[in-house]
Amino acid sequence: MSNGESFFVLKNISLYAIFGVVAKSFSLLITPIIARSLSVEDFGTYIVLVSAIMLIQSVFLFGFESSLNYFFNKFKSEVNKKTLVSTQTLFILITTVISALIISLVLSDTVENINIVLTWGVLSVVAVYFATLLKVDMNVSAYIKNQVLQSVSLLCFIYLLVVAFSQSLEGIIYANIITLILSIVFTYFFIKKYLGMRFSTKLLKKVLIYGLPLMPSGALLWASMQLDRYFILYFLDDLSLGIYSFAIAIVMIPMFLKTAVKSAIDPFIMKSFHKDAVKTKKVISNYFSLNLLVFSFLFLLLSLFSHEIVLLMGGVKYLDSVPYIPWLVLITCLTTCNQYFIYGLNFSKRNAFILKGLIYMLVINVLLMFFFIRGFGINGVIAASFIANAFYTLYIYNKSNSLYQVSYQTKKNTLIVASALLLFSVNHFIFPDDYFLKFVSLFLFIAVNIRKPVISRDALHD
Repeated sequence: MSNGESFFVLKNISLYAIFGVVAKSFSLLITPIIARSLSVEDFGTYIVLVSAIMLIQSVFLFGFESSLNYFFNKFKSEVNKKTLVSTQTLFILITTVISALIISLVLSDTVENINIVLTWGVLSVVAVYFATLLKVDMNVSAYIKNQVLQSVSLLCFIYLLVVAFSQSLEGIIYANIITLILSIVFTYFFIKKYLGMRFSTKLLKKVLIYGLPLMPSGALLWASMQLDRYFILYFLDDLSLGIYSFAIAIVMIPMFLKTAVKSAIDPFIMKSFHKDAVKTKKVISNYFSLNLLVFSFLFLLLSLFSHEIVLLMGGVKYLDSVPYIPWLVLITCLTTCNQYFIYGLNFSKRNAFILKGLIYMLVINVLLMFFFIRGFGINGVIAASFIANAFYTLYIYNKSNSLYQVSYQTKKNTLIVASALLLFSVNHFIFPDDYFLKFVSLFLFIAVNIRKPVISRDALHD
C-alpha cells in the first residue's frame, strides 16, 4: 500500500475500533441496571435469553458475514454488489421468518413469551447484517452513528421500562426490540442503494458454497461457548446459574472490545489480501501481537480488581462470582487468538476445517463438562471450557498456518503471555490483598512489553 492508502486504512480501523468500544461501553451502564433490578436467579434467566438470541445470530450470520465480506470486496461491478446484497437479504429474511414460525408452532405451549423472543431474534439478524454491510461498504460515519444509536437507545429504553416502569424481564426484551427497529430504519437509508428484488440463484449457490460450512460452524461455536449455562442450570440450580452468569457479564467487557476490533479489522484484512496476499501476512502478525498485548492487560486488570468490579456493578449479592472471573477472562483472551488464525482458512476457502475444529471442541467440552461438573461444580465447567478452547485454538492455528503461513513474533508474544501470567500468579496466590502491588503490576506489565512499538511504522505501511 502507498503511504496515503495506509493512512486511510489505519484511520478507518481506528475509528471503527474506538467508536465500537465507545458504543459497547454503554453496556457497562446497562449491566448494573439489569443486575441490580433483577434477582440473582432472574439474572441467570436473562443471560439464557441472550444466549438464545446469540444462537439465532450465529446460525444465520456466521456464514453470511464472511461471504459478504469476501465477495463484496472481490466484485468490482456495482451491479454485482447489488445482486449479492439483494440475494443475501432476501434469503436471510425468508429463512429466518420461516424458521421462527416453525419454532413458534413447536414451542408455543411450552416456552413463555416465545413469540416475543423470536421477534427479538429475527430483528437482531437483520440489524446485524445491515450493520455489517455498512462496515464492508466502508461507510465509517454511518456505521459509527448506528453503533452509538443502538447503545444509547438500549440504555434509555432499559432504564425507562425496567427501572421507571418495573417491567423486569419483559421490559428488557421490549427495550431490545425497539432498539433493533430503530437501528434497522436508520441503516436502511444508507444501504437501500444495494437493496432490491434482484435475486441470483447462481450467485446464491456460490455464496452458500463459501459460507455454508460456516453456518453449522456458528451453531457449533455457540454450543461450545454457551452450553456451560445449560449444564449449570440442569445439574446445579438457578442461584448457581445467576452467580455464574454475572461472572460471564463481567467477562463480556473484553468480549465487547474483541467484537469491536474484529469488526474494524476484518474488512481491511480482506481488502489487503485481495491486493497483496504476501504483505497481508505481516499485517496479520503485527495485529496479532497488538491484540495479545491489549487482552493480556485486560486479563490482569479484570482479574486483580474483580472483587471491586463486582461490588460496583452488581452489589454484595453477586460476590460469590468473584473467584470465577479470572479464569473466565483467561478463556476469553484465548479465544481472541482464533480470529487471526482463521484468516488463513478464509483466504484458502477451506472453512470446512473450522467446522471440524468446532465439532472436536464441542465433543471435548461436553464430555469433560459432564464429568467435571459432578465433582467440581462451576470450577469443573470452567476447566472443561478452557481445555476445549485450547485444543480448538491449536487445531485452527496448525491448519491455517499450513495453508497460509504467517510468521508470528514468537519472542515478543511469549514475553507478553509469560509476564501477564507471572504477575497474575504473584498477586492472586501470594499477595491477594496488596493493592499497591496490583497497581505496580499493571505498570510493570506495560513497561516490560512496550519498550518497542508492537506494530512498527514500516509494518503499517506494508
